[in-house]
Amino acid sequence: MKLIHFADLHIGVDAYAKAEAQTGLDTRLRDLLSALDRLCDYAAENQVDAVLFAGDAYKNRDPSQTQQRELAIRLIRLAKSGIAVVLVSGNHDMPYSRGRATSQDIFALTHPNIHVFSTPQCVSLPTRSGELVVCALPWLRRGNIAENALKKWGLPNTIGQTNQDVTKITEHVVSKLAEEATAKDPHQPTVLVAHLWAQEAKLGSEHSYCIAGEPIIPISLLANPTFHYVALGHIHKMQILRSDAPAIVYSGSLERLDFGEEKDEKGFMVIDIESSKPINYHFVTLNGRRFFTLDIEVPTDSADPMAHILNQIDMHRPSISDAIVRLIIKLNTVQADLLKDQTFIRQALNSAHNFVVVKQVTRPLTLRLPGQKAEEITPIQALGQYLRLQNDLSPQTKKQLLNLGQELINNTDSKFC
Repeated sequence: MKLIHFADLHIGVDAYAKAEAQTGLDTRLRDLLSALDRLCDYAAENQVDAVLFAGDAYKNRDPSQTQQRELAIRLIRLAKSGIAVVLVSGNHDMPYSRGRATSQDIFALTHPNIHVFSTPQCVSLPTRSGELVVCALPWLRRGNIAENALKKWGLPNTIGQTNQDVTKITEHVVSKLAEEATAKDPHQPTVLVAHLWAQEAKLGSEHSYCIAGEPIIPISLLANPTFHYVALGHIHKMQILRSDAPAIVYSGSLERLDFGEEKDEKGFMVIDIESSKPINYHFVTLNGRRFFTLDIEVPTDSADPMAHILNQIDMHRPSISDAIVRLIIKLNTVQADLLKDQTFIRQALNSAHNFVVVKQVTRPLTLRLPGQKAEEITPIQALGQYLRLQNDLSPQTKKQLLNLGQELINNTDSKFC
């Protein structure tokens, strides 16, 4: 049996997007849909039996009609080709209030091959290669744990809502899911599809997408031998937390979402399960939109910072082309004044898909007079203290400057007056 595991599509992320001239759609939406199209192509060409989507279809819980339409087109394409599609709700799919549907629930009405799980369940799904047992563990919302988990899975109503309690609930639910899977058929391929933060996972950029103070689930709670493979969503960086049976894997987000994922490979996992043979899985890389950071430090003695910056941009033009570029310019205050007009920089970056320019200006330190208050000393004393702290001036120059300062203060007939 051949499966695909992916997660964290986050349709609606529009940072660094532009509007397409022909369709009016933003280009970041097109990037995400293009990645999903390539997954669908692979599934069709390689006779995949099931696609496991481990949560977070959209950026927010109330996607636009256009976003829903575009995702539906691709999910129905998979379903019509005979592929079982499993959608497990993530935290971005869950509504704020209990009575509302998740952003994925509508897809259960579109085709019988599309299966949506917004509560923990264990089901046996037909595929063209036989039955697949799917244990679904969607995002456990604290507000509805009593309704969706405690009652169904036999936990006492006295249990609280702290992170420790959520961990206990997760442990109990995973155990119950494994028991149900074993009762169905212990010899059938069995997968756990979950949306959660597992211990030891390395974060990508999802710190801006995660919930503050959310529970972190120990890997040992997921490593039930009933499962052949544990497909995880929520963490955007692809990683294998456990390679032994069961394999515990984050597929990562399907496309780069911001500069926190600049160097990450993006794509999806392909899993082959055959009876009496070790499970086999590998990562399929998608060459999505590139993010590229160009860090330029202007030499402190450069009198023409613009020329230096344009030269550096020209040297990195192949990396800039069609990428989302972050240009970081480090310079001093004098040089920053010369770069108020950034027209030439914008023109030099016109081959980028989009870009942002960040100036980091080094300002001279404000020196304090040790042991004295400003109002307690005369102007000439202040000048003398200042000159003594200037290590790049010779004693003769300091003396000349101090004398000139005295002349100014005394309002004498100097060439400066």
